[in-house]
Amino acid sequence: MTNKADIKEITITPRKLAIFSSNVARQRKAAGMSKTEFAASTTVSRDTIRRIETRPEGYIPSIDSIVALAELAGTSVQGILTTRLQF
Repeated sequence: MTNKADIKEITITPRKLAIFSSNVARQRKAAGMSKTEFAASTTVSRDTIRRIETRPEGYIPSIDSIVALAELAGTSVQGILTTRLQF
């Protein structure tokens, strides 16, 4: 489990948000899940999944959402923000 104290130094950039968004969408689609089904598999709401995937201007997901989705992907917060993951 990720310790939130360990991730205070992570800077969220537009590039990292784009990678994160892509990873979340690809993971959901690879699992063959709707946004609702995917949200039900974690602590993140369907609306948050939608916003992460569509990236409306100015939207930054909470650190709790990033941590939960990184854990679901089996990677670190740094990994889900900076690496194009394979699903």
